[in-house]
Amino acid sequence: MGGGSGAGKSTIARRLAHDYGLRVYASDDSMTDHARRTSVAASPQVAKSSTMDMDQRWVTRNPRAMLDKLPLVPR
Repeated sequence: MGGGSGAGKSTIARRLAHDYGLRVYASDDSMTDHARRTSVAASPQVAKSSTMDMDQRWVTRNPRAMLDKLPLVPR
């Protein structure tokens, strides 16, 4: 699920988890730990993202560029 800050992603995720008996995994809460346990060679996009400020990550990049950097999204 994607969207800007305050878009309601967490609220929707919590509601879906409640309705379907699922657990919410908040990736933002774990990203620092994930980045610490990997290397630049293994996760170049994580390394690049960690050097960006919030505007560079979410405002100045177009949605297609963001999508292209997600490794698990089928195209």
